[in-house]
Formats: sequence, C-alpha cells, structure tokens
Amino acid sequence: MLKPQTEIPIEVDGKKVGLRYYACGGFHTSHHTFTILFVHGIRTNALYFQPLATCLAQYGYRSIALEYPGYDQDKWGTHSSLDPFTIPIFSRYVHQSLKTLSNKHKISFKNWIMWGHSMGGAVVYNAVKQYPKMFNQTSYIVFEAPAFAHYLTFGTKAVIHLSKLIRTYYNKRKLSLGSLDQSKLTGHCDSYRILEANINSIRHPSNNFDVSTCKLVGLNKIIWIWSPYDIVLHAKPPDIIPPIQQIRFKTSHDISSIAPKLVCDAFLSRLSD
Repeated sequence: MLKPQTEIPIEVDGKKVGLRYYACGGFHTSHHTFTILFVHGIRTNALYFQPLATCLAQYGYRSIALEYPGYDQDKWGTHSSLDPFTIPIFSRYVHQSLKTLSNKHKISFKNWIMWGHSMGGAVVYNAVKQYPKMFNQTSYIVFEAPAFAHYLTFGTKAVIHLSKLIRTYYNKRKLSLGSLDQSKLTGHCDSYRILEANINSIRHPSNNFDVSTCKLVGLNKIIWIWSPYDIVLHAKPPDIIPPIQQIRFKTSHDISSIAPKLVCDAFLSRLSD
C-alpha cells in the first residue's frame, strides 16, 4: 500500500515547493532492483496508483507516487503552489523530484522506471523532452493513456467547452463559483484555477507527441498502455512503437486502477522479453 512520506523542500524555477509523495515497498532490501516513479493525471492524485503499486510490490518492485503542487490540499493539510500549473513546469517538478529522491534513497538513474497516466504521461514526455540526458539513463518509460493535445476525443473537447461556458456564465454575472459543487468541478485540484490551467496546457499545440523526443532516449525504452474503449482520449500508440511494447486493454480511461493485476502481469512480461 502506498504510504505518505515526509515532505521534502525542493526548488523549481527558483520557487520553493514541497516534494510530496507516497511510497510502497522497501528501500533497503537487496532483491529490489527497479523503482517505479508514478506521475498522476488531471482530476486525480497519487493514490490513483495504489492498486497497481500494491500488486507490483508482491513481485518485489518498489514504487513512489508523486503528488503535484496544487493537488490534494485536504490530504496534505496545506496548499503547495507552483504557478502557472502547466505541463512544462510540472515536468520540471518531476525532474527535480527524481534527482532528490535518487539522492535520498541511493537509487541509480538506471534503476528508475518512469510511469505517467493521462496528463501524467504528457508530463513525463515533456520531462524527457526537456532533460533527455537524464532520462536517457532511466530503464523504461511507460505511457498509460497519455494525454496529448491531438489525442483528446470529441466528447472530452465538448466537456471542456461546456465547463468554460459555465465559468464564463458565472464570471459575467459576478456570481460566486461557490454556488457550484466545487468538488465535482475540481476533483483533487486545490482550485478551479489550477484545473483550468491544467486543461489549457493539455490542449496547447505544444503538447503533442513527437517521435523525435522518444528517440532521444531510445524507442526500445517505451511501453505504451492504452484502451480502444477510452472515451477520454484516442490513446492508440503511434506505429513507430513496436507491437511488443504496446499493451492493450478493454477498459475505460483509468486502466491500471481498474485492472491492476492485468496491467501488472502484462507490464512485467514486457520487462522479461
């Protein structure tokens, strides 16, 4: 089970912010080799990965699940700010977190597996793009239903548009958004402003998959998990990703949360190939 760890102060873009994370599995046992760094998506939190982390721990894999600044204030007790809450700045948070955690737990970069779900997939991809030399050293990079701009389904675009209309309606009439059910609007974000920043960043044309970025670290490191029944994203991997590195499930968007044992077994089978 993922357990919250003591917050570590780090600096990102000259701003001090708390590195918040959960851990599962021991860090001082010889049979552990890989450590998986989970990066969560929009409108969720680090505990999304708890079912999968628990399953992987049974096979001797340890996991760390990061929490974005601006997420899950209720659970951590305080708000952690990192404006402007975009994918590029979250990627720099992941980069700094990886360096800090590697030092703290004495983990070599070659023993890390990066795993991003939904927006987290785009964050990991952007981190690779910004820091190819570092991520060239990691063992695997897993994209689980990654949220690239051109992968959004029509239904998802419609929901985003509707939410913007609601926001505009309230702003024009100078009504409080508190009149709305904030928990349903924001998920685990600390505010609607953060959610909106995340959405705008996902939709930005710069957040599109470019195979040249993955070539910087080696296409053989990429494992792509997706579902053809995903109504949130068209998450089909590009043809450049070899079939043996693709994992396909008949689930909805939250693949590893819905089918952790299936994902765990399929993922580990790719590592042994």
